[in-house]
Amino acid sequence: MISSISSYLTPTGDLVLKERQLTTLPKTISTISSSIIQLDLRNNSITHLNSIISSLTHLRSLDLRHNLLETISEDIISLIHLKILRLDNNNLTSLPIELFSLTSLTILTLNRNSVYSLPIQISNLKNLMSLVISSNHLKDVPKELSLLKKLKILYLHGNDFTMLPSSLCEIVNVIEFSLEWFRYTVPPLPRVLKNKIGEAIIDSLRTLCNTAKAKGKLEIGIIDFLKHFSEDSFEISRVDMRHRTALHVAVLSGDNGVIQGLVSAGCPLNALDADGFSAFVLALKENNIKAASLLIESNVDLSIGGGCFGSALNLAVLKSDPKLVQKLLSSGLSPNIVDFRGNTSLHSLVEVFDKQKYQNTLIGDMLIQYGAELNRENNEKWTPVHLAAKEKQTSALKWMKKKNIILGIERKEGFDFNKQGGAHGWTSLHIVSHSGDYNTAEVLVNIGAKPSLKNYDGKTPKDTSRGNLSLFKYLSRIEKDCYKFRQGKKIDMRWEINKKNNEISTVCEEYKLIYEAFCFKEREELEKLYEESENAIVKSDSVYLVSLFNQKKSSRMLYKAKKSKEILVKNEVIHAMQFMKEFTHGTSRSMTSLKVDRLLAPQASLPNLMEFVEEETRVDTLLIM
Repeated sequence: MISSISSYLTPTGDLVLKERQLTTLPKTISTISSSIIQLDLRNNSITHLNSIISSLTHLRSLDLRHNLLETISEDIISLIHLKILRLDNNNLTSLPIELFSLTSLTILTLNRNSVYSLPIQISNLKNLMSLVISSNHLKDVPKELSLLKKLKILYLHGNDFTMLPSSLCEIVNVIEFSLEWFRYTVPPLPRVLKNKIGEAIIDSLRTLCNTAKAKGKLEIGIIDFLKHFSEDSFEISRVDMRHRTALHVAVLSGDNGVIQGLVSAGCPLNALDADGFSAFVLALKENNIKAASLLIESNVDLSIGGGCFGSALNLAVLKSDPKLVQKLLSSGLSPNIVDFRGNTSLHSLVEVFDKQKYQNTLIGDMLIQYGAELNRENNEKWTPVHLAAKEKQTSALKWMKKKNIILGIERKEGFDFNKQGGAHGWTSLHIVSHSGDYNTAEVLVNIGAKPSLKNYDGKTPKDTSRGNLSLFKYLSRIEKDCYKFRQGKKIDMRWEINKKNNEISTVCEEYKLIYEAFCFKEREELEKLYEESENAIVKSDSVYLVSLFNQKKSSRMLYKAKKSKEILVKNEVIHAMQFMKEFTHGTSRSMTSLKVDRLLAPQASLPNLMEFVEEETRVDTLLIM
């Protein structure tokens, strides 16, 4: 809040309150309202003008640019002396009639709002010299603008109208004018016309309007406009160097009024540019849903023009738009058309599934309903399951499992969580193990991924874990349980995991603590756990983890551990010395030092794990259930 509003008021009557995080007009303004001549409220978060505005009867200039205004209060009618009103960059969709009673207005700017129409009462602003209504959604340009005889600046670009009133010729004093139609002439003209060159083009526009008016035409269409201003003969099917028609260019520029005008005039809808894109696919690519909807209504061919995306459907899936996906599928588009990577719509879906789970679940159900191939491989021999694992899309994997249940009841093929893919025959579990993604690995195991399957190199998923200790131990235990199951011991891997709710099952709680200490790089805590533990397994693996810190203090701990009576601990110290980049320790007797170059990479997990993996106590102590 602003403590003393009067301290911001200058002797000339300027009150500057920009960038003050205001959401409405401060009530204290009313105490100095008669002294305020210019009020600057730019860059705040004002959503509406309260009744305080009616007290500013002496106000000459009001700047509300870059706020969150959705409506203008009717109380604005009280600002009878207002000359300048700036409302750019707000959320206005309409303007109150009372605004057009401010006959003293000379400047009115409304750039970048969402205004759909100007009322006929705009003709009341007889003193208006500058009107900026660009980048809105005007459907029509009111012919009443011709009554604003003092108007010198008129900005109309970036709206949705497709016709210009021929009465514009009556605005004889305009010296600055903007309209995006000029960019589509041959050669293109500037969108904003000013200075001497601009004035010459404005004069030519008056000539065009006068000619149309003389022929009894009340409006001028875009094609007549482009033919008039083009030096060369204008052809609606003309393409540029990139084989883009005017429709392609309009879609890329977001000029929706031009798009509608070109479509109405018969511009070719299905032309492809040099990249193989149709105007419709470009509209999707640029998130211009309004243009895309207009082209669909105009019966554009939805089956062509996908370019590198393969089809418009693949792109719609990436945009997570269920309604558009339904529209494209019902039009006959196949969900199995591939992009330049060989990905189908289902491949594309699983890569972005977690971003919008609800919408993508609907899309996935639709793709399956329309015959998507669930286990189709892309160019690199990866299926949708592989890509979901690679991108850590756990929601996609869970959705696949649910669909498998339904498909199983219907006796249809489901998603294969154990299918081998890629150049080396990796399963989805190999992929997540290689990336060190513990959570996704748990999800895959729970939904039926087998940890004992070998790739073409003879490696199981645990062998690709790349240094993730917890994941290696988890997969080792699950792999062993699978082996027991195959031997008839009837250990249901998934039942055990769900039963224990994925908690760590350990004989001694210290093992969980050493994992946490290592993950949070708490070397001193690891050393403390080593000292306090009576379990040789915990002590030996604490030694290994401490050695990975590769610090001088670690080497002191190793020297101390070397004196342990436990053979397992002593062996661990020897291994650790080999993996230390530099092991140095001075004794009180001889100050000897030992330096061993690190010739080998660190082990993927604890070095002596496999030697004891058959020892049940060790396995139960180390591994996550």
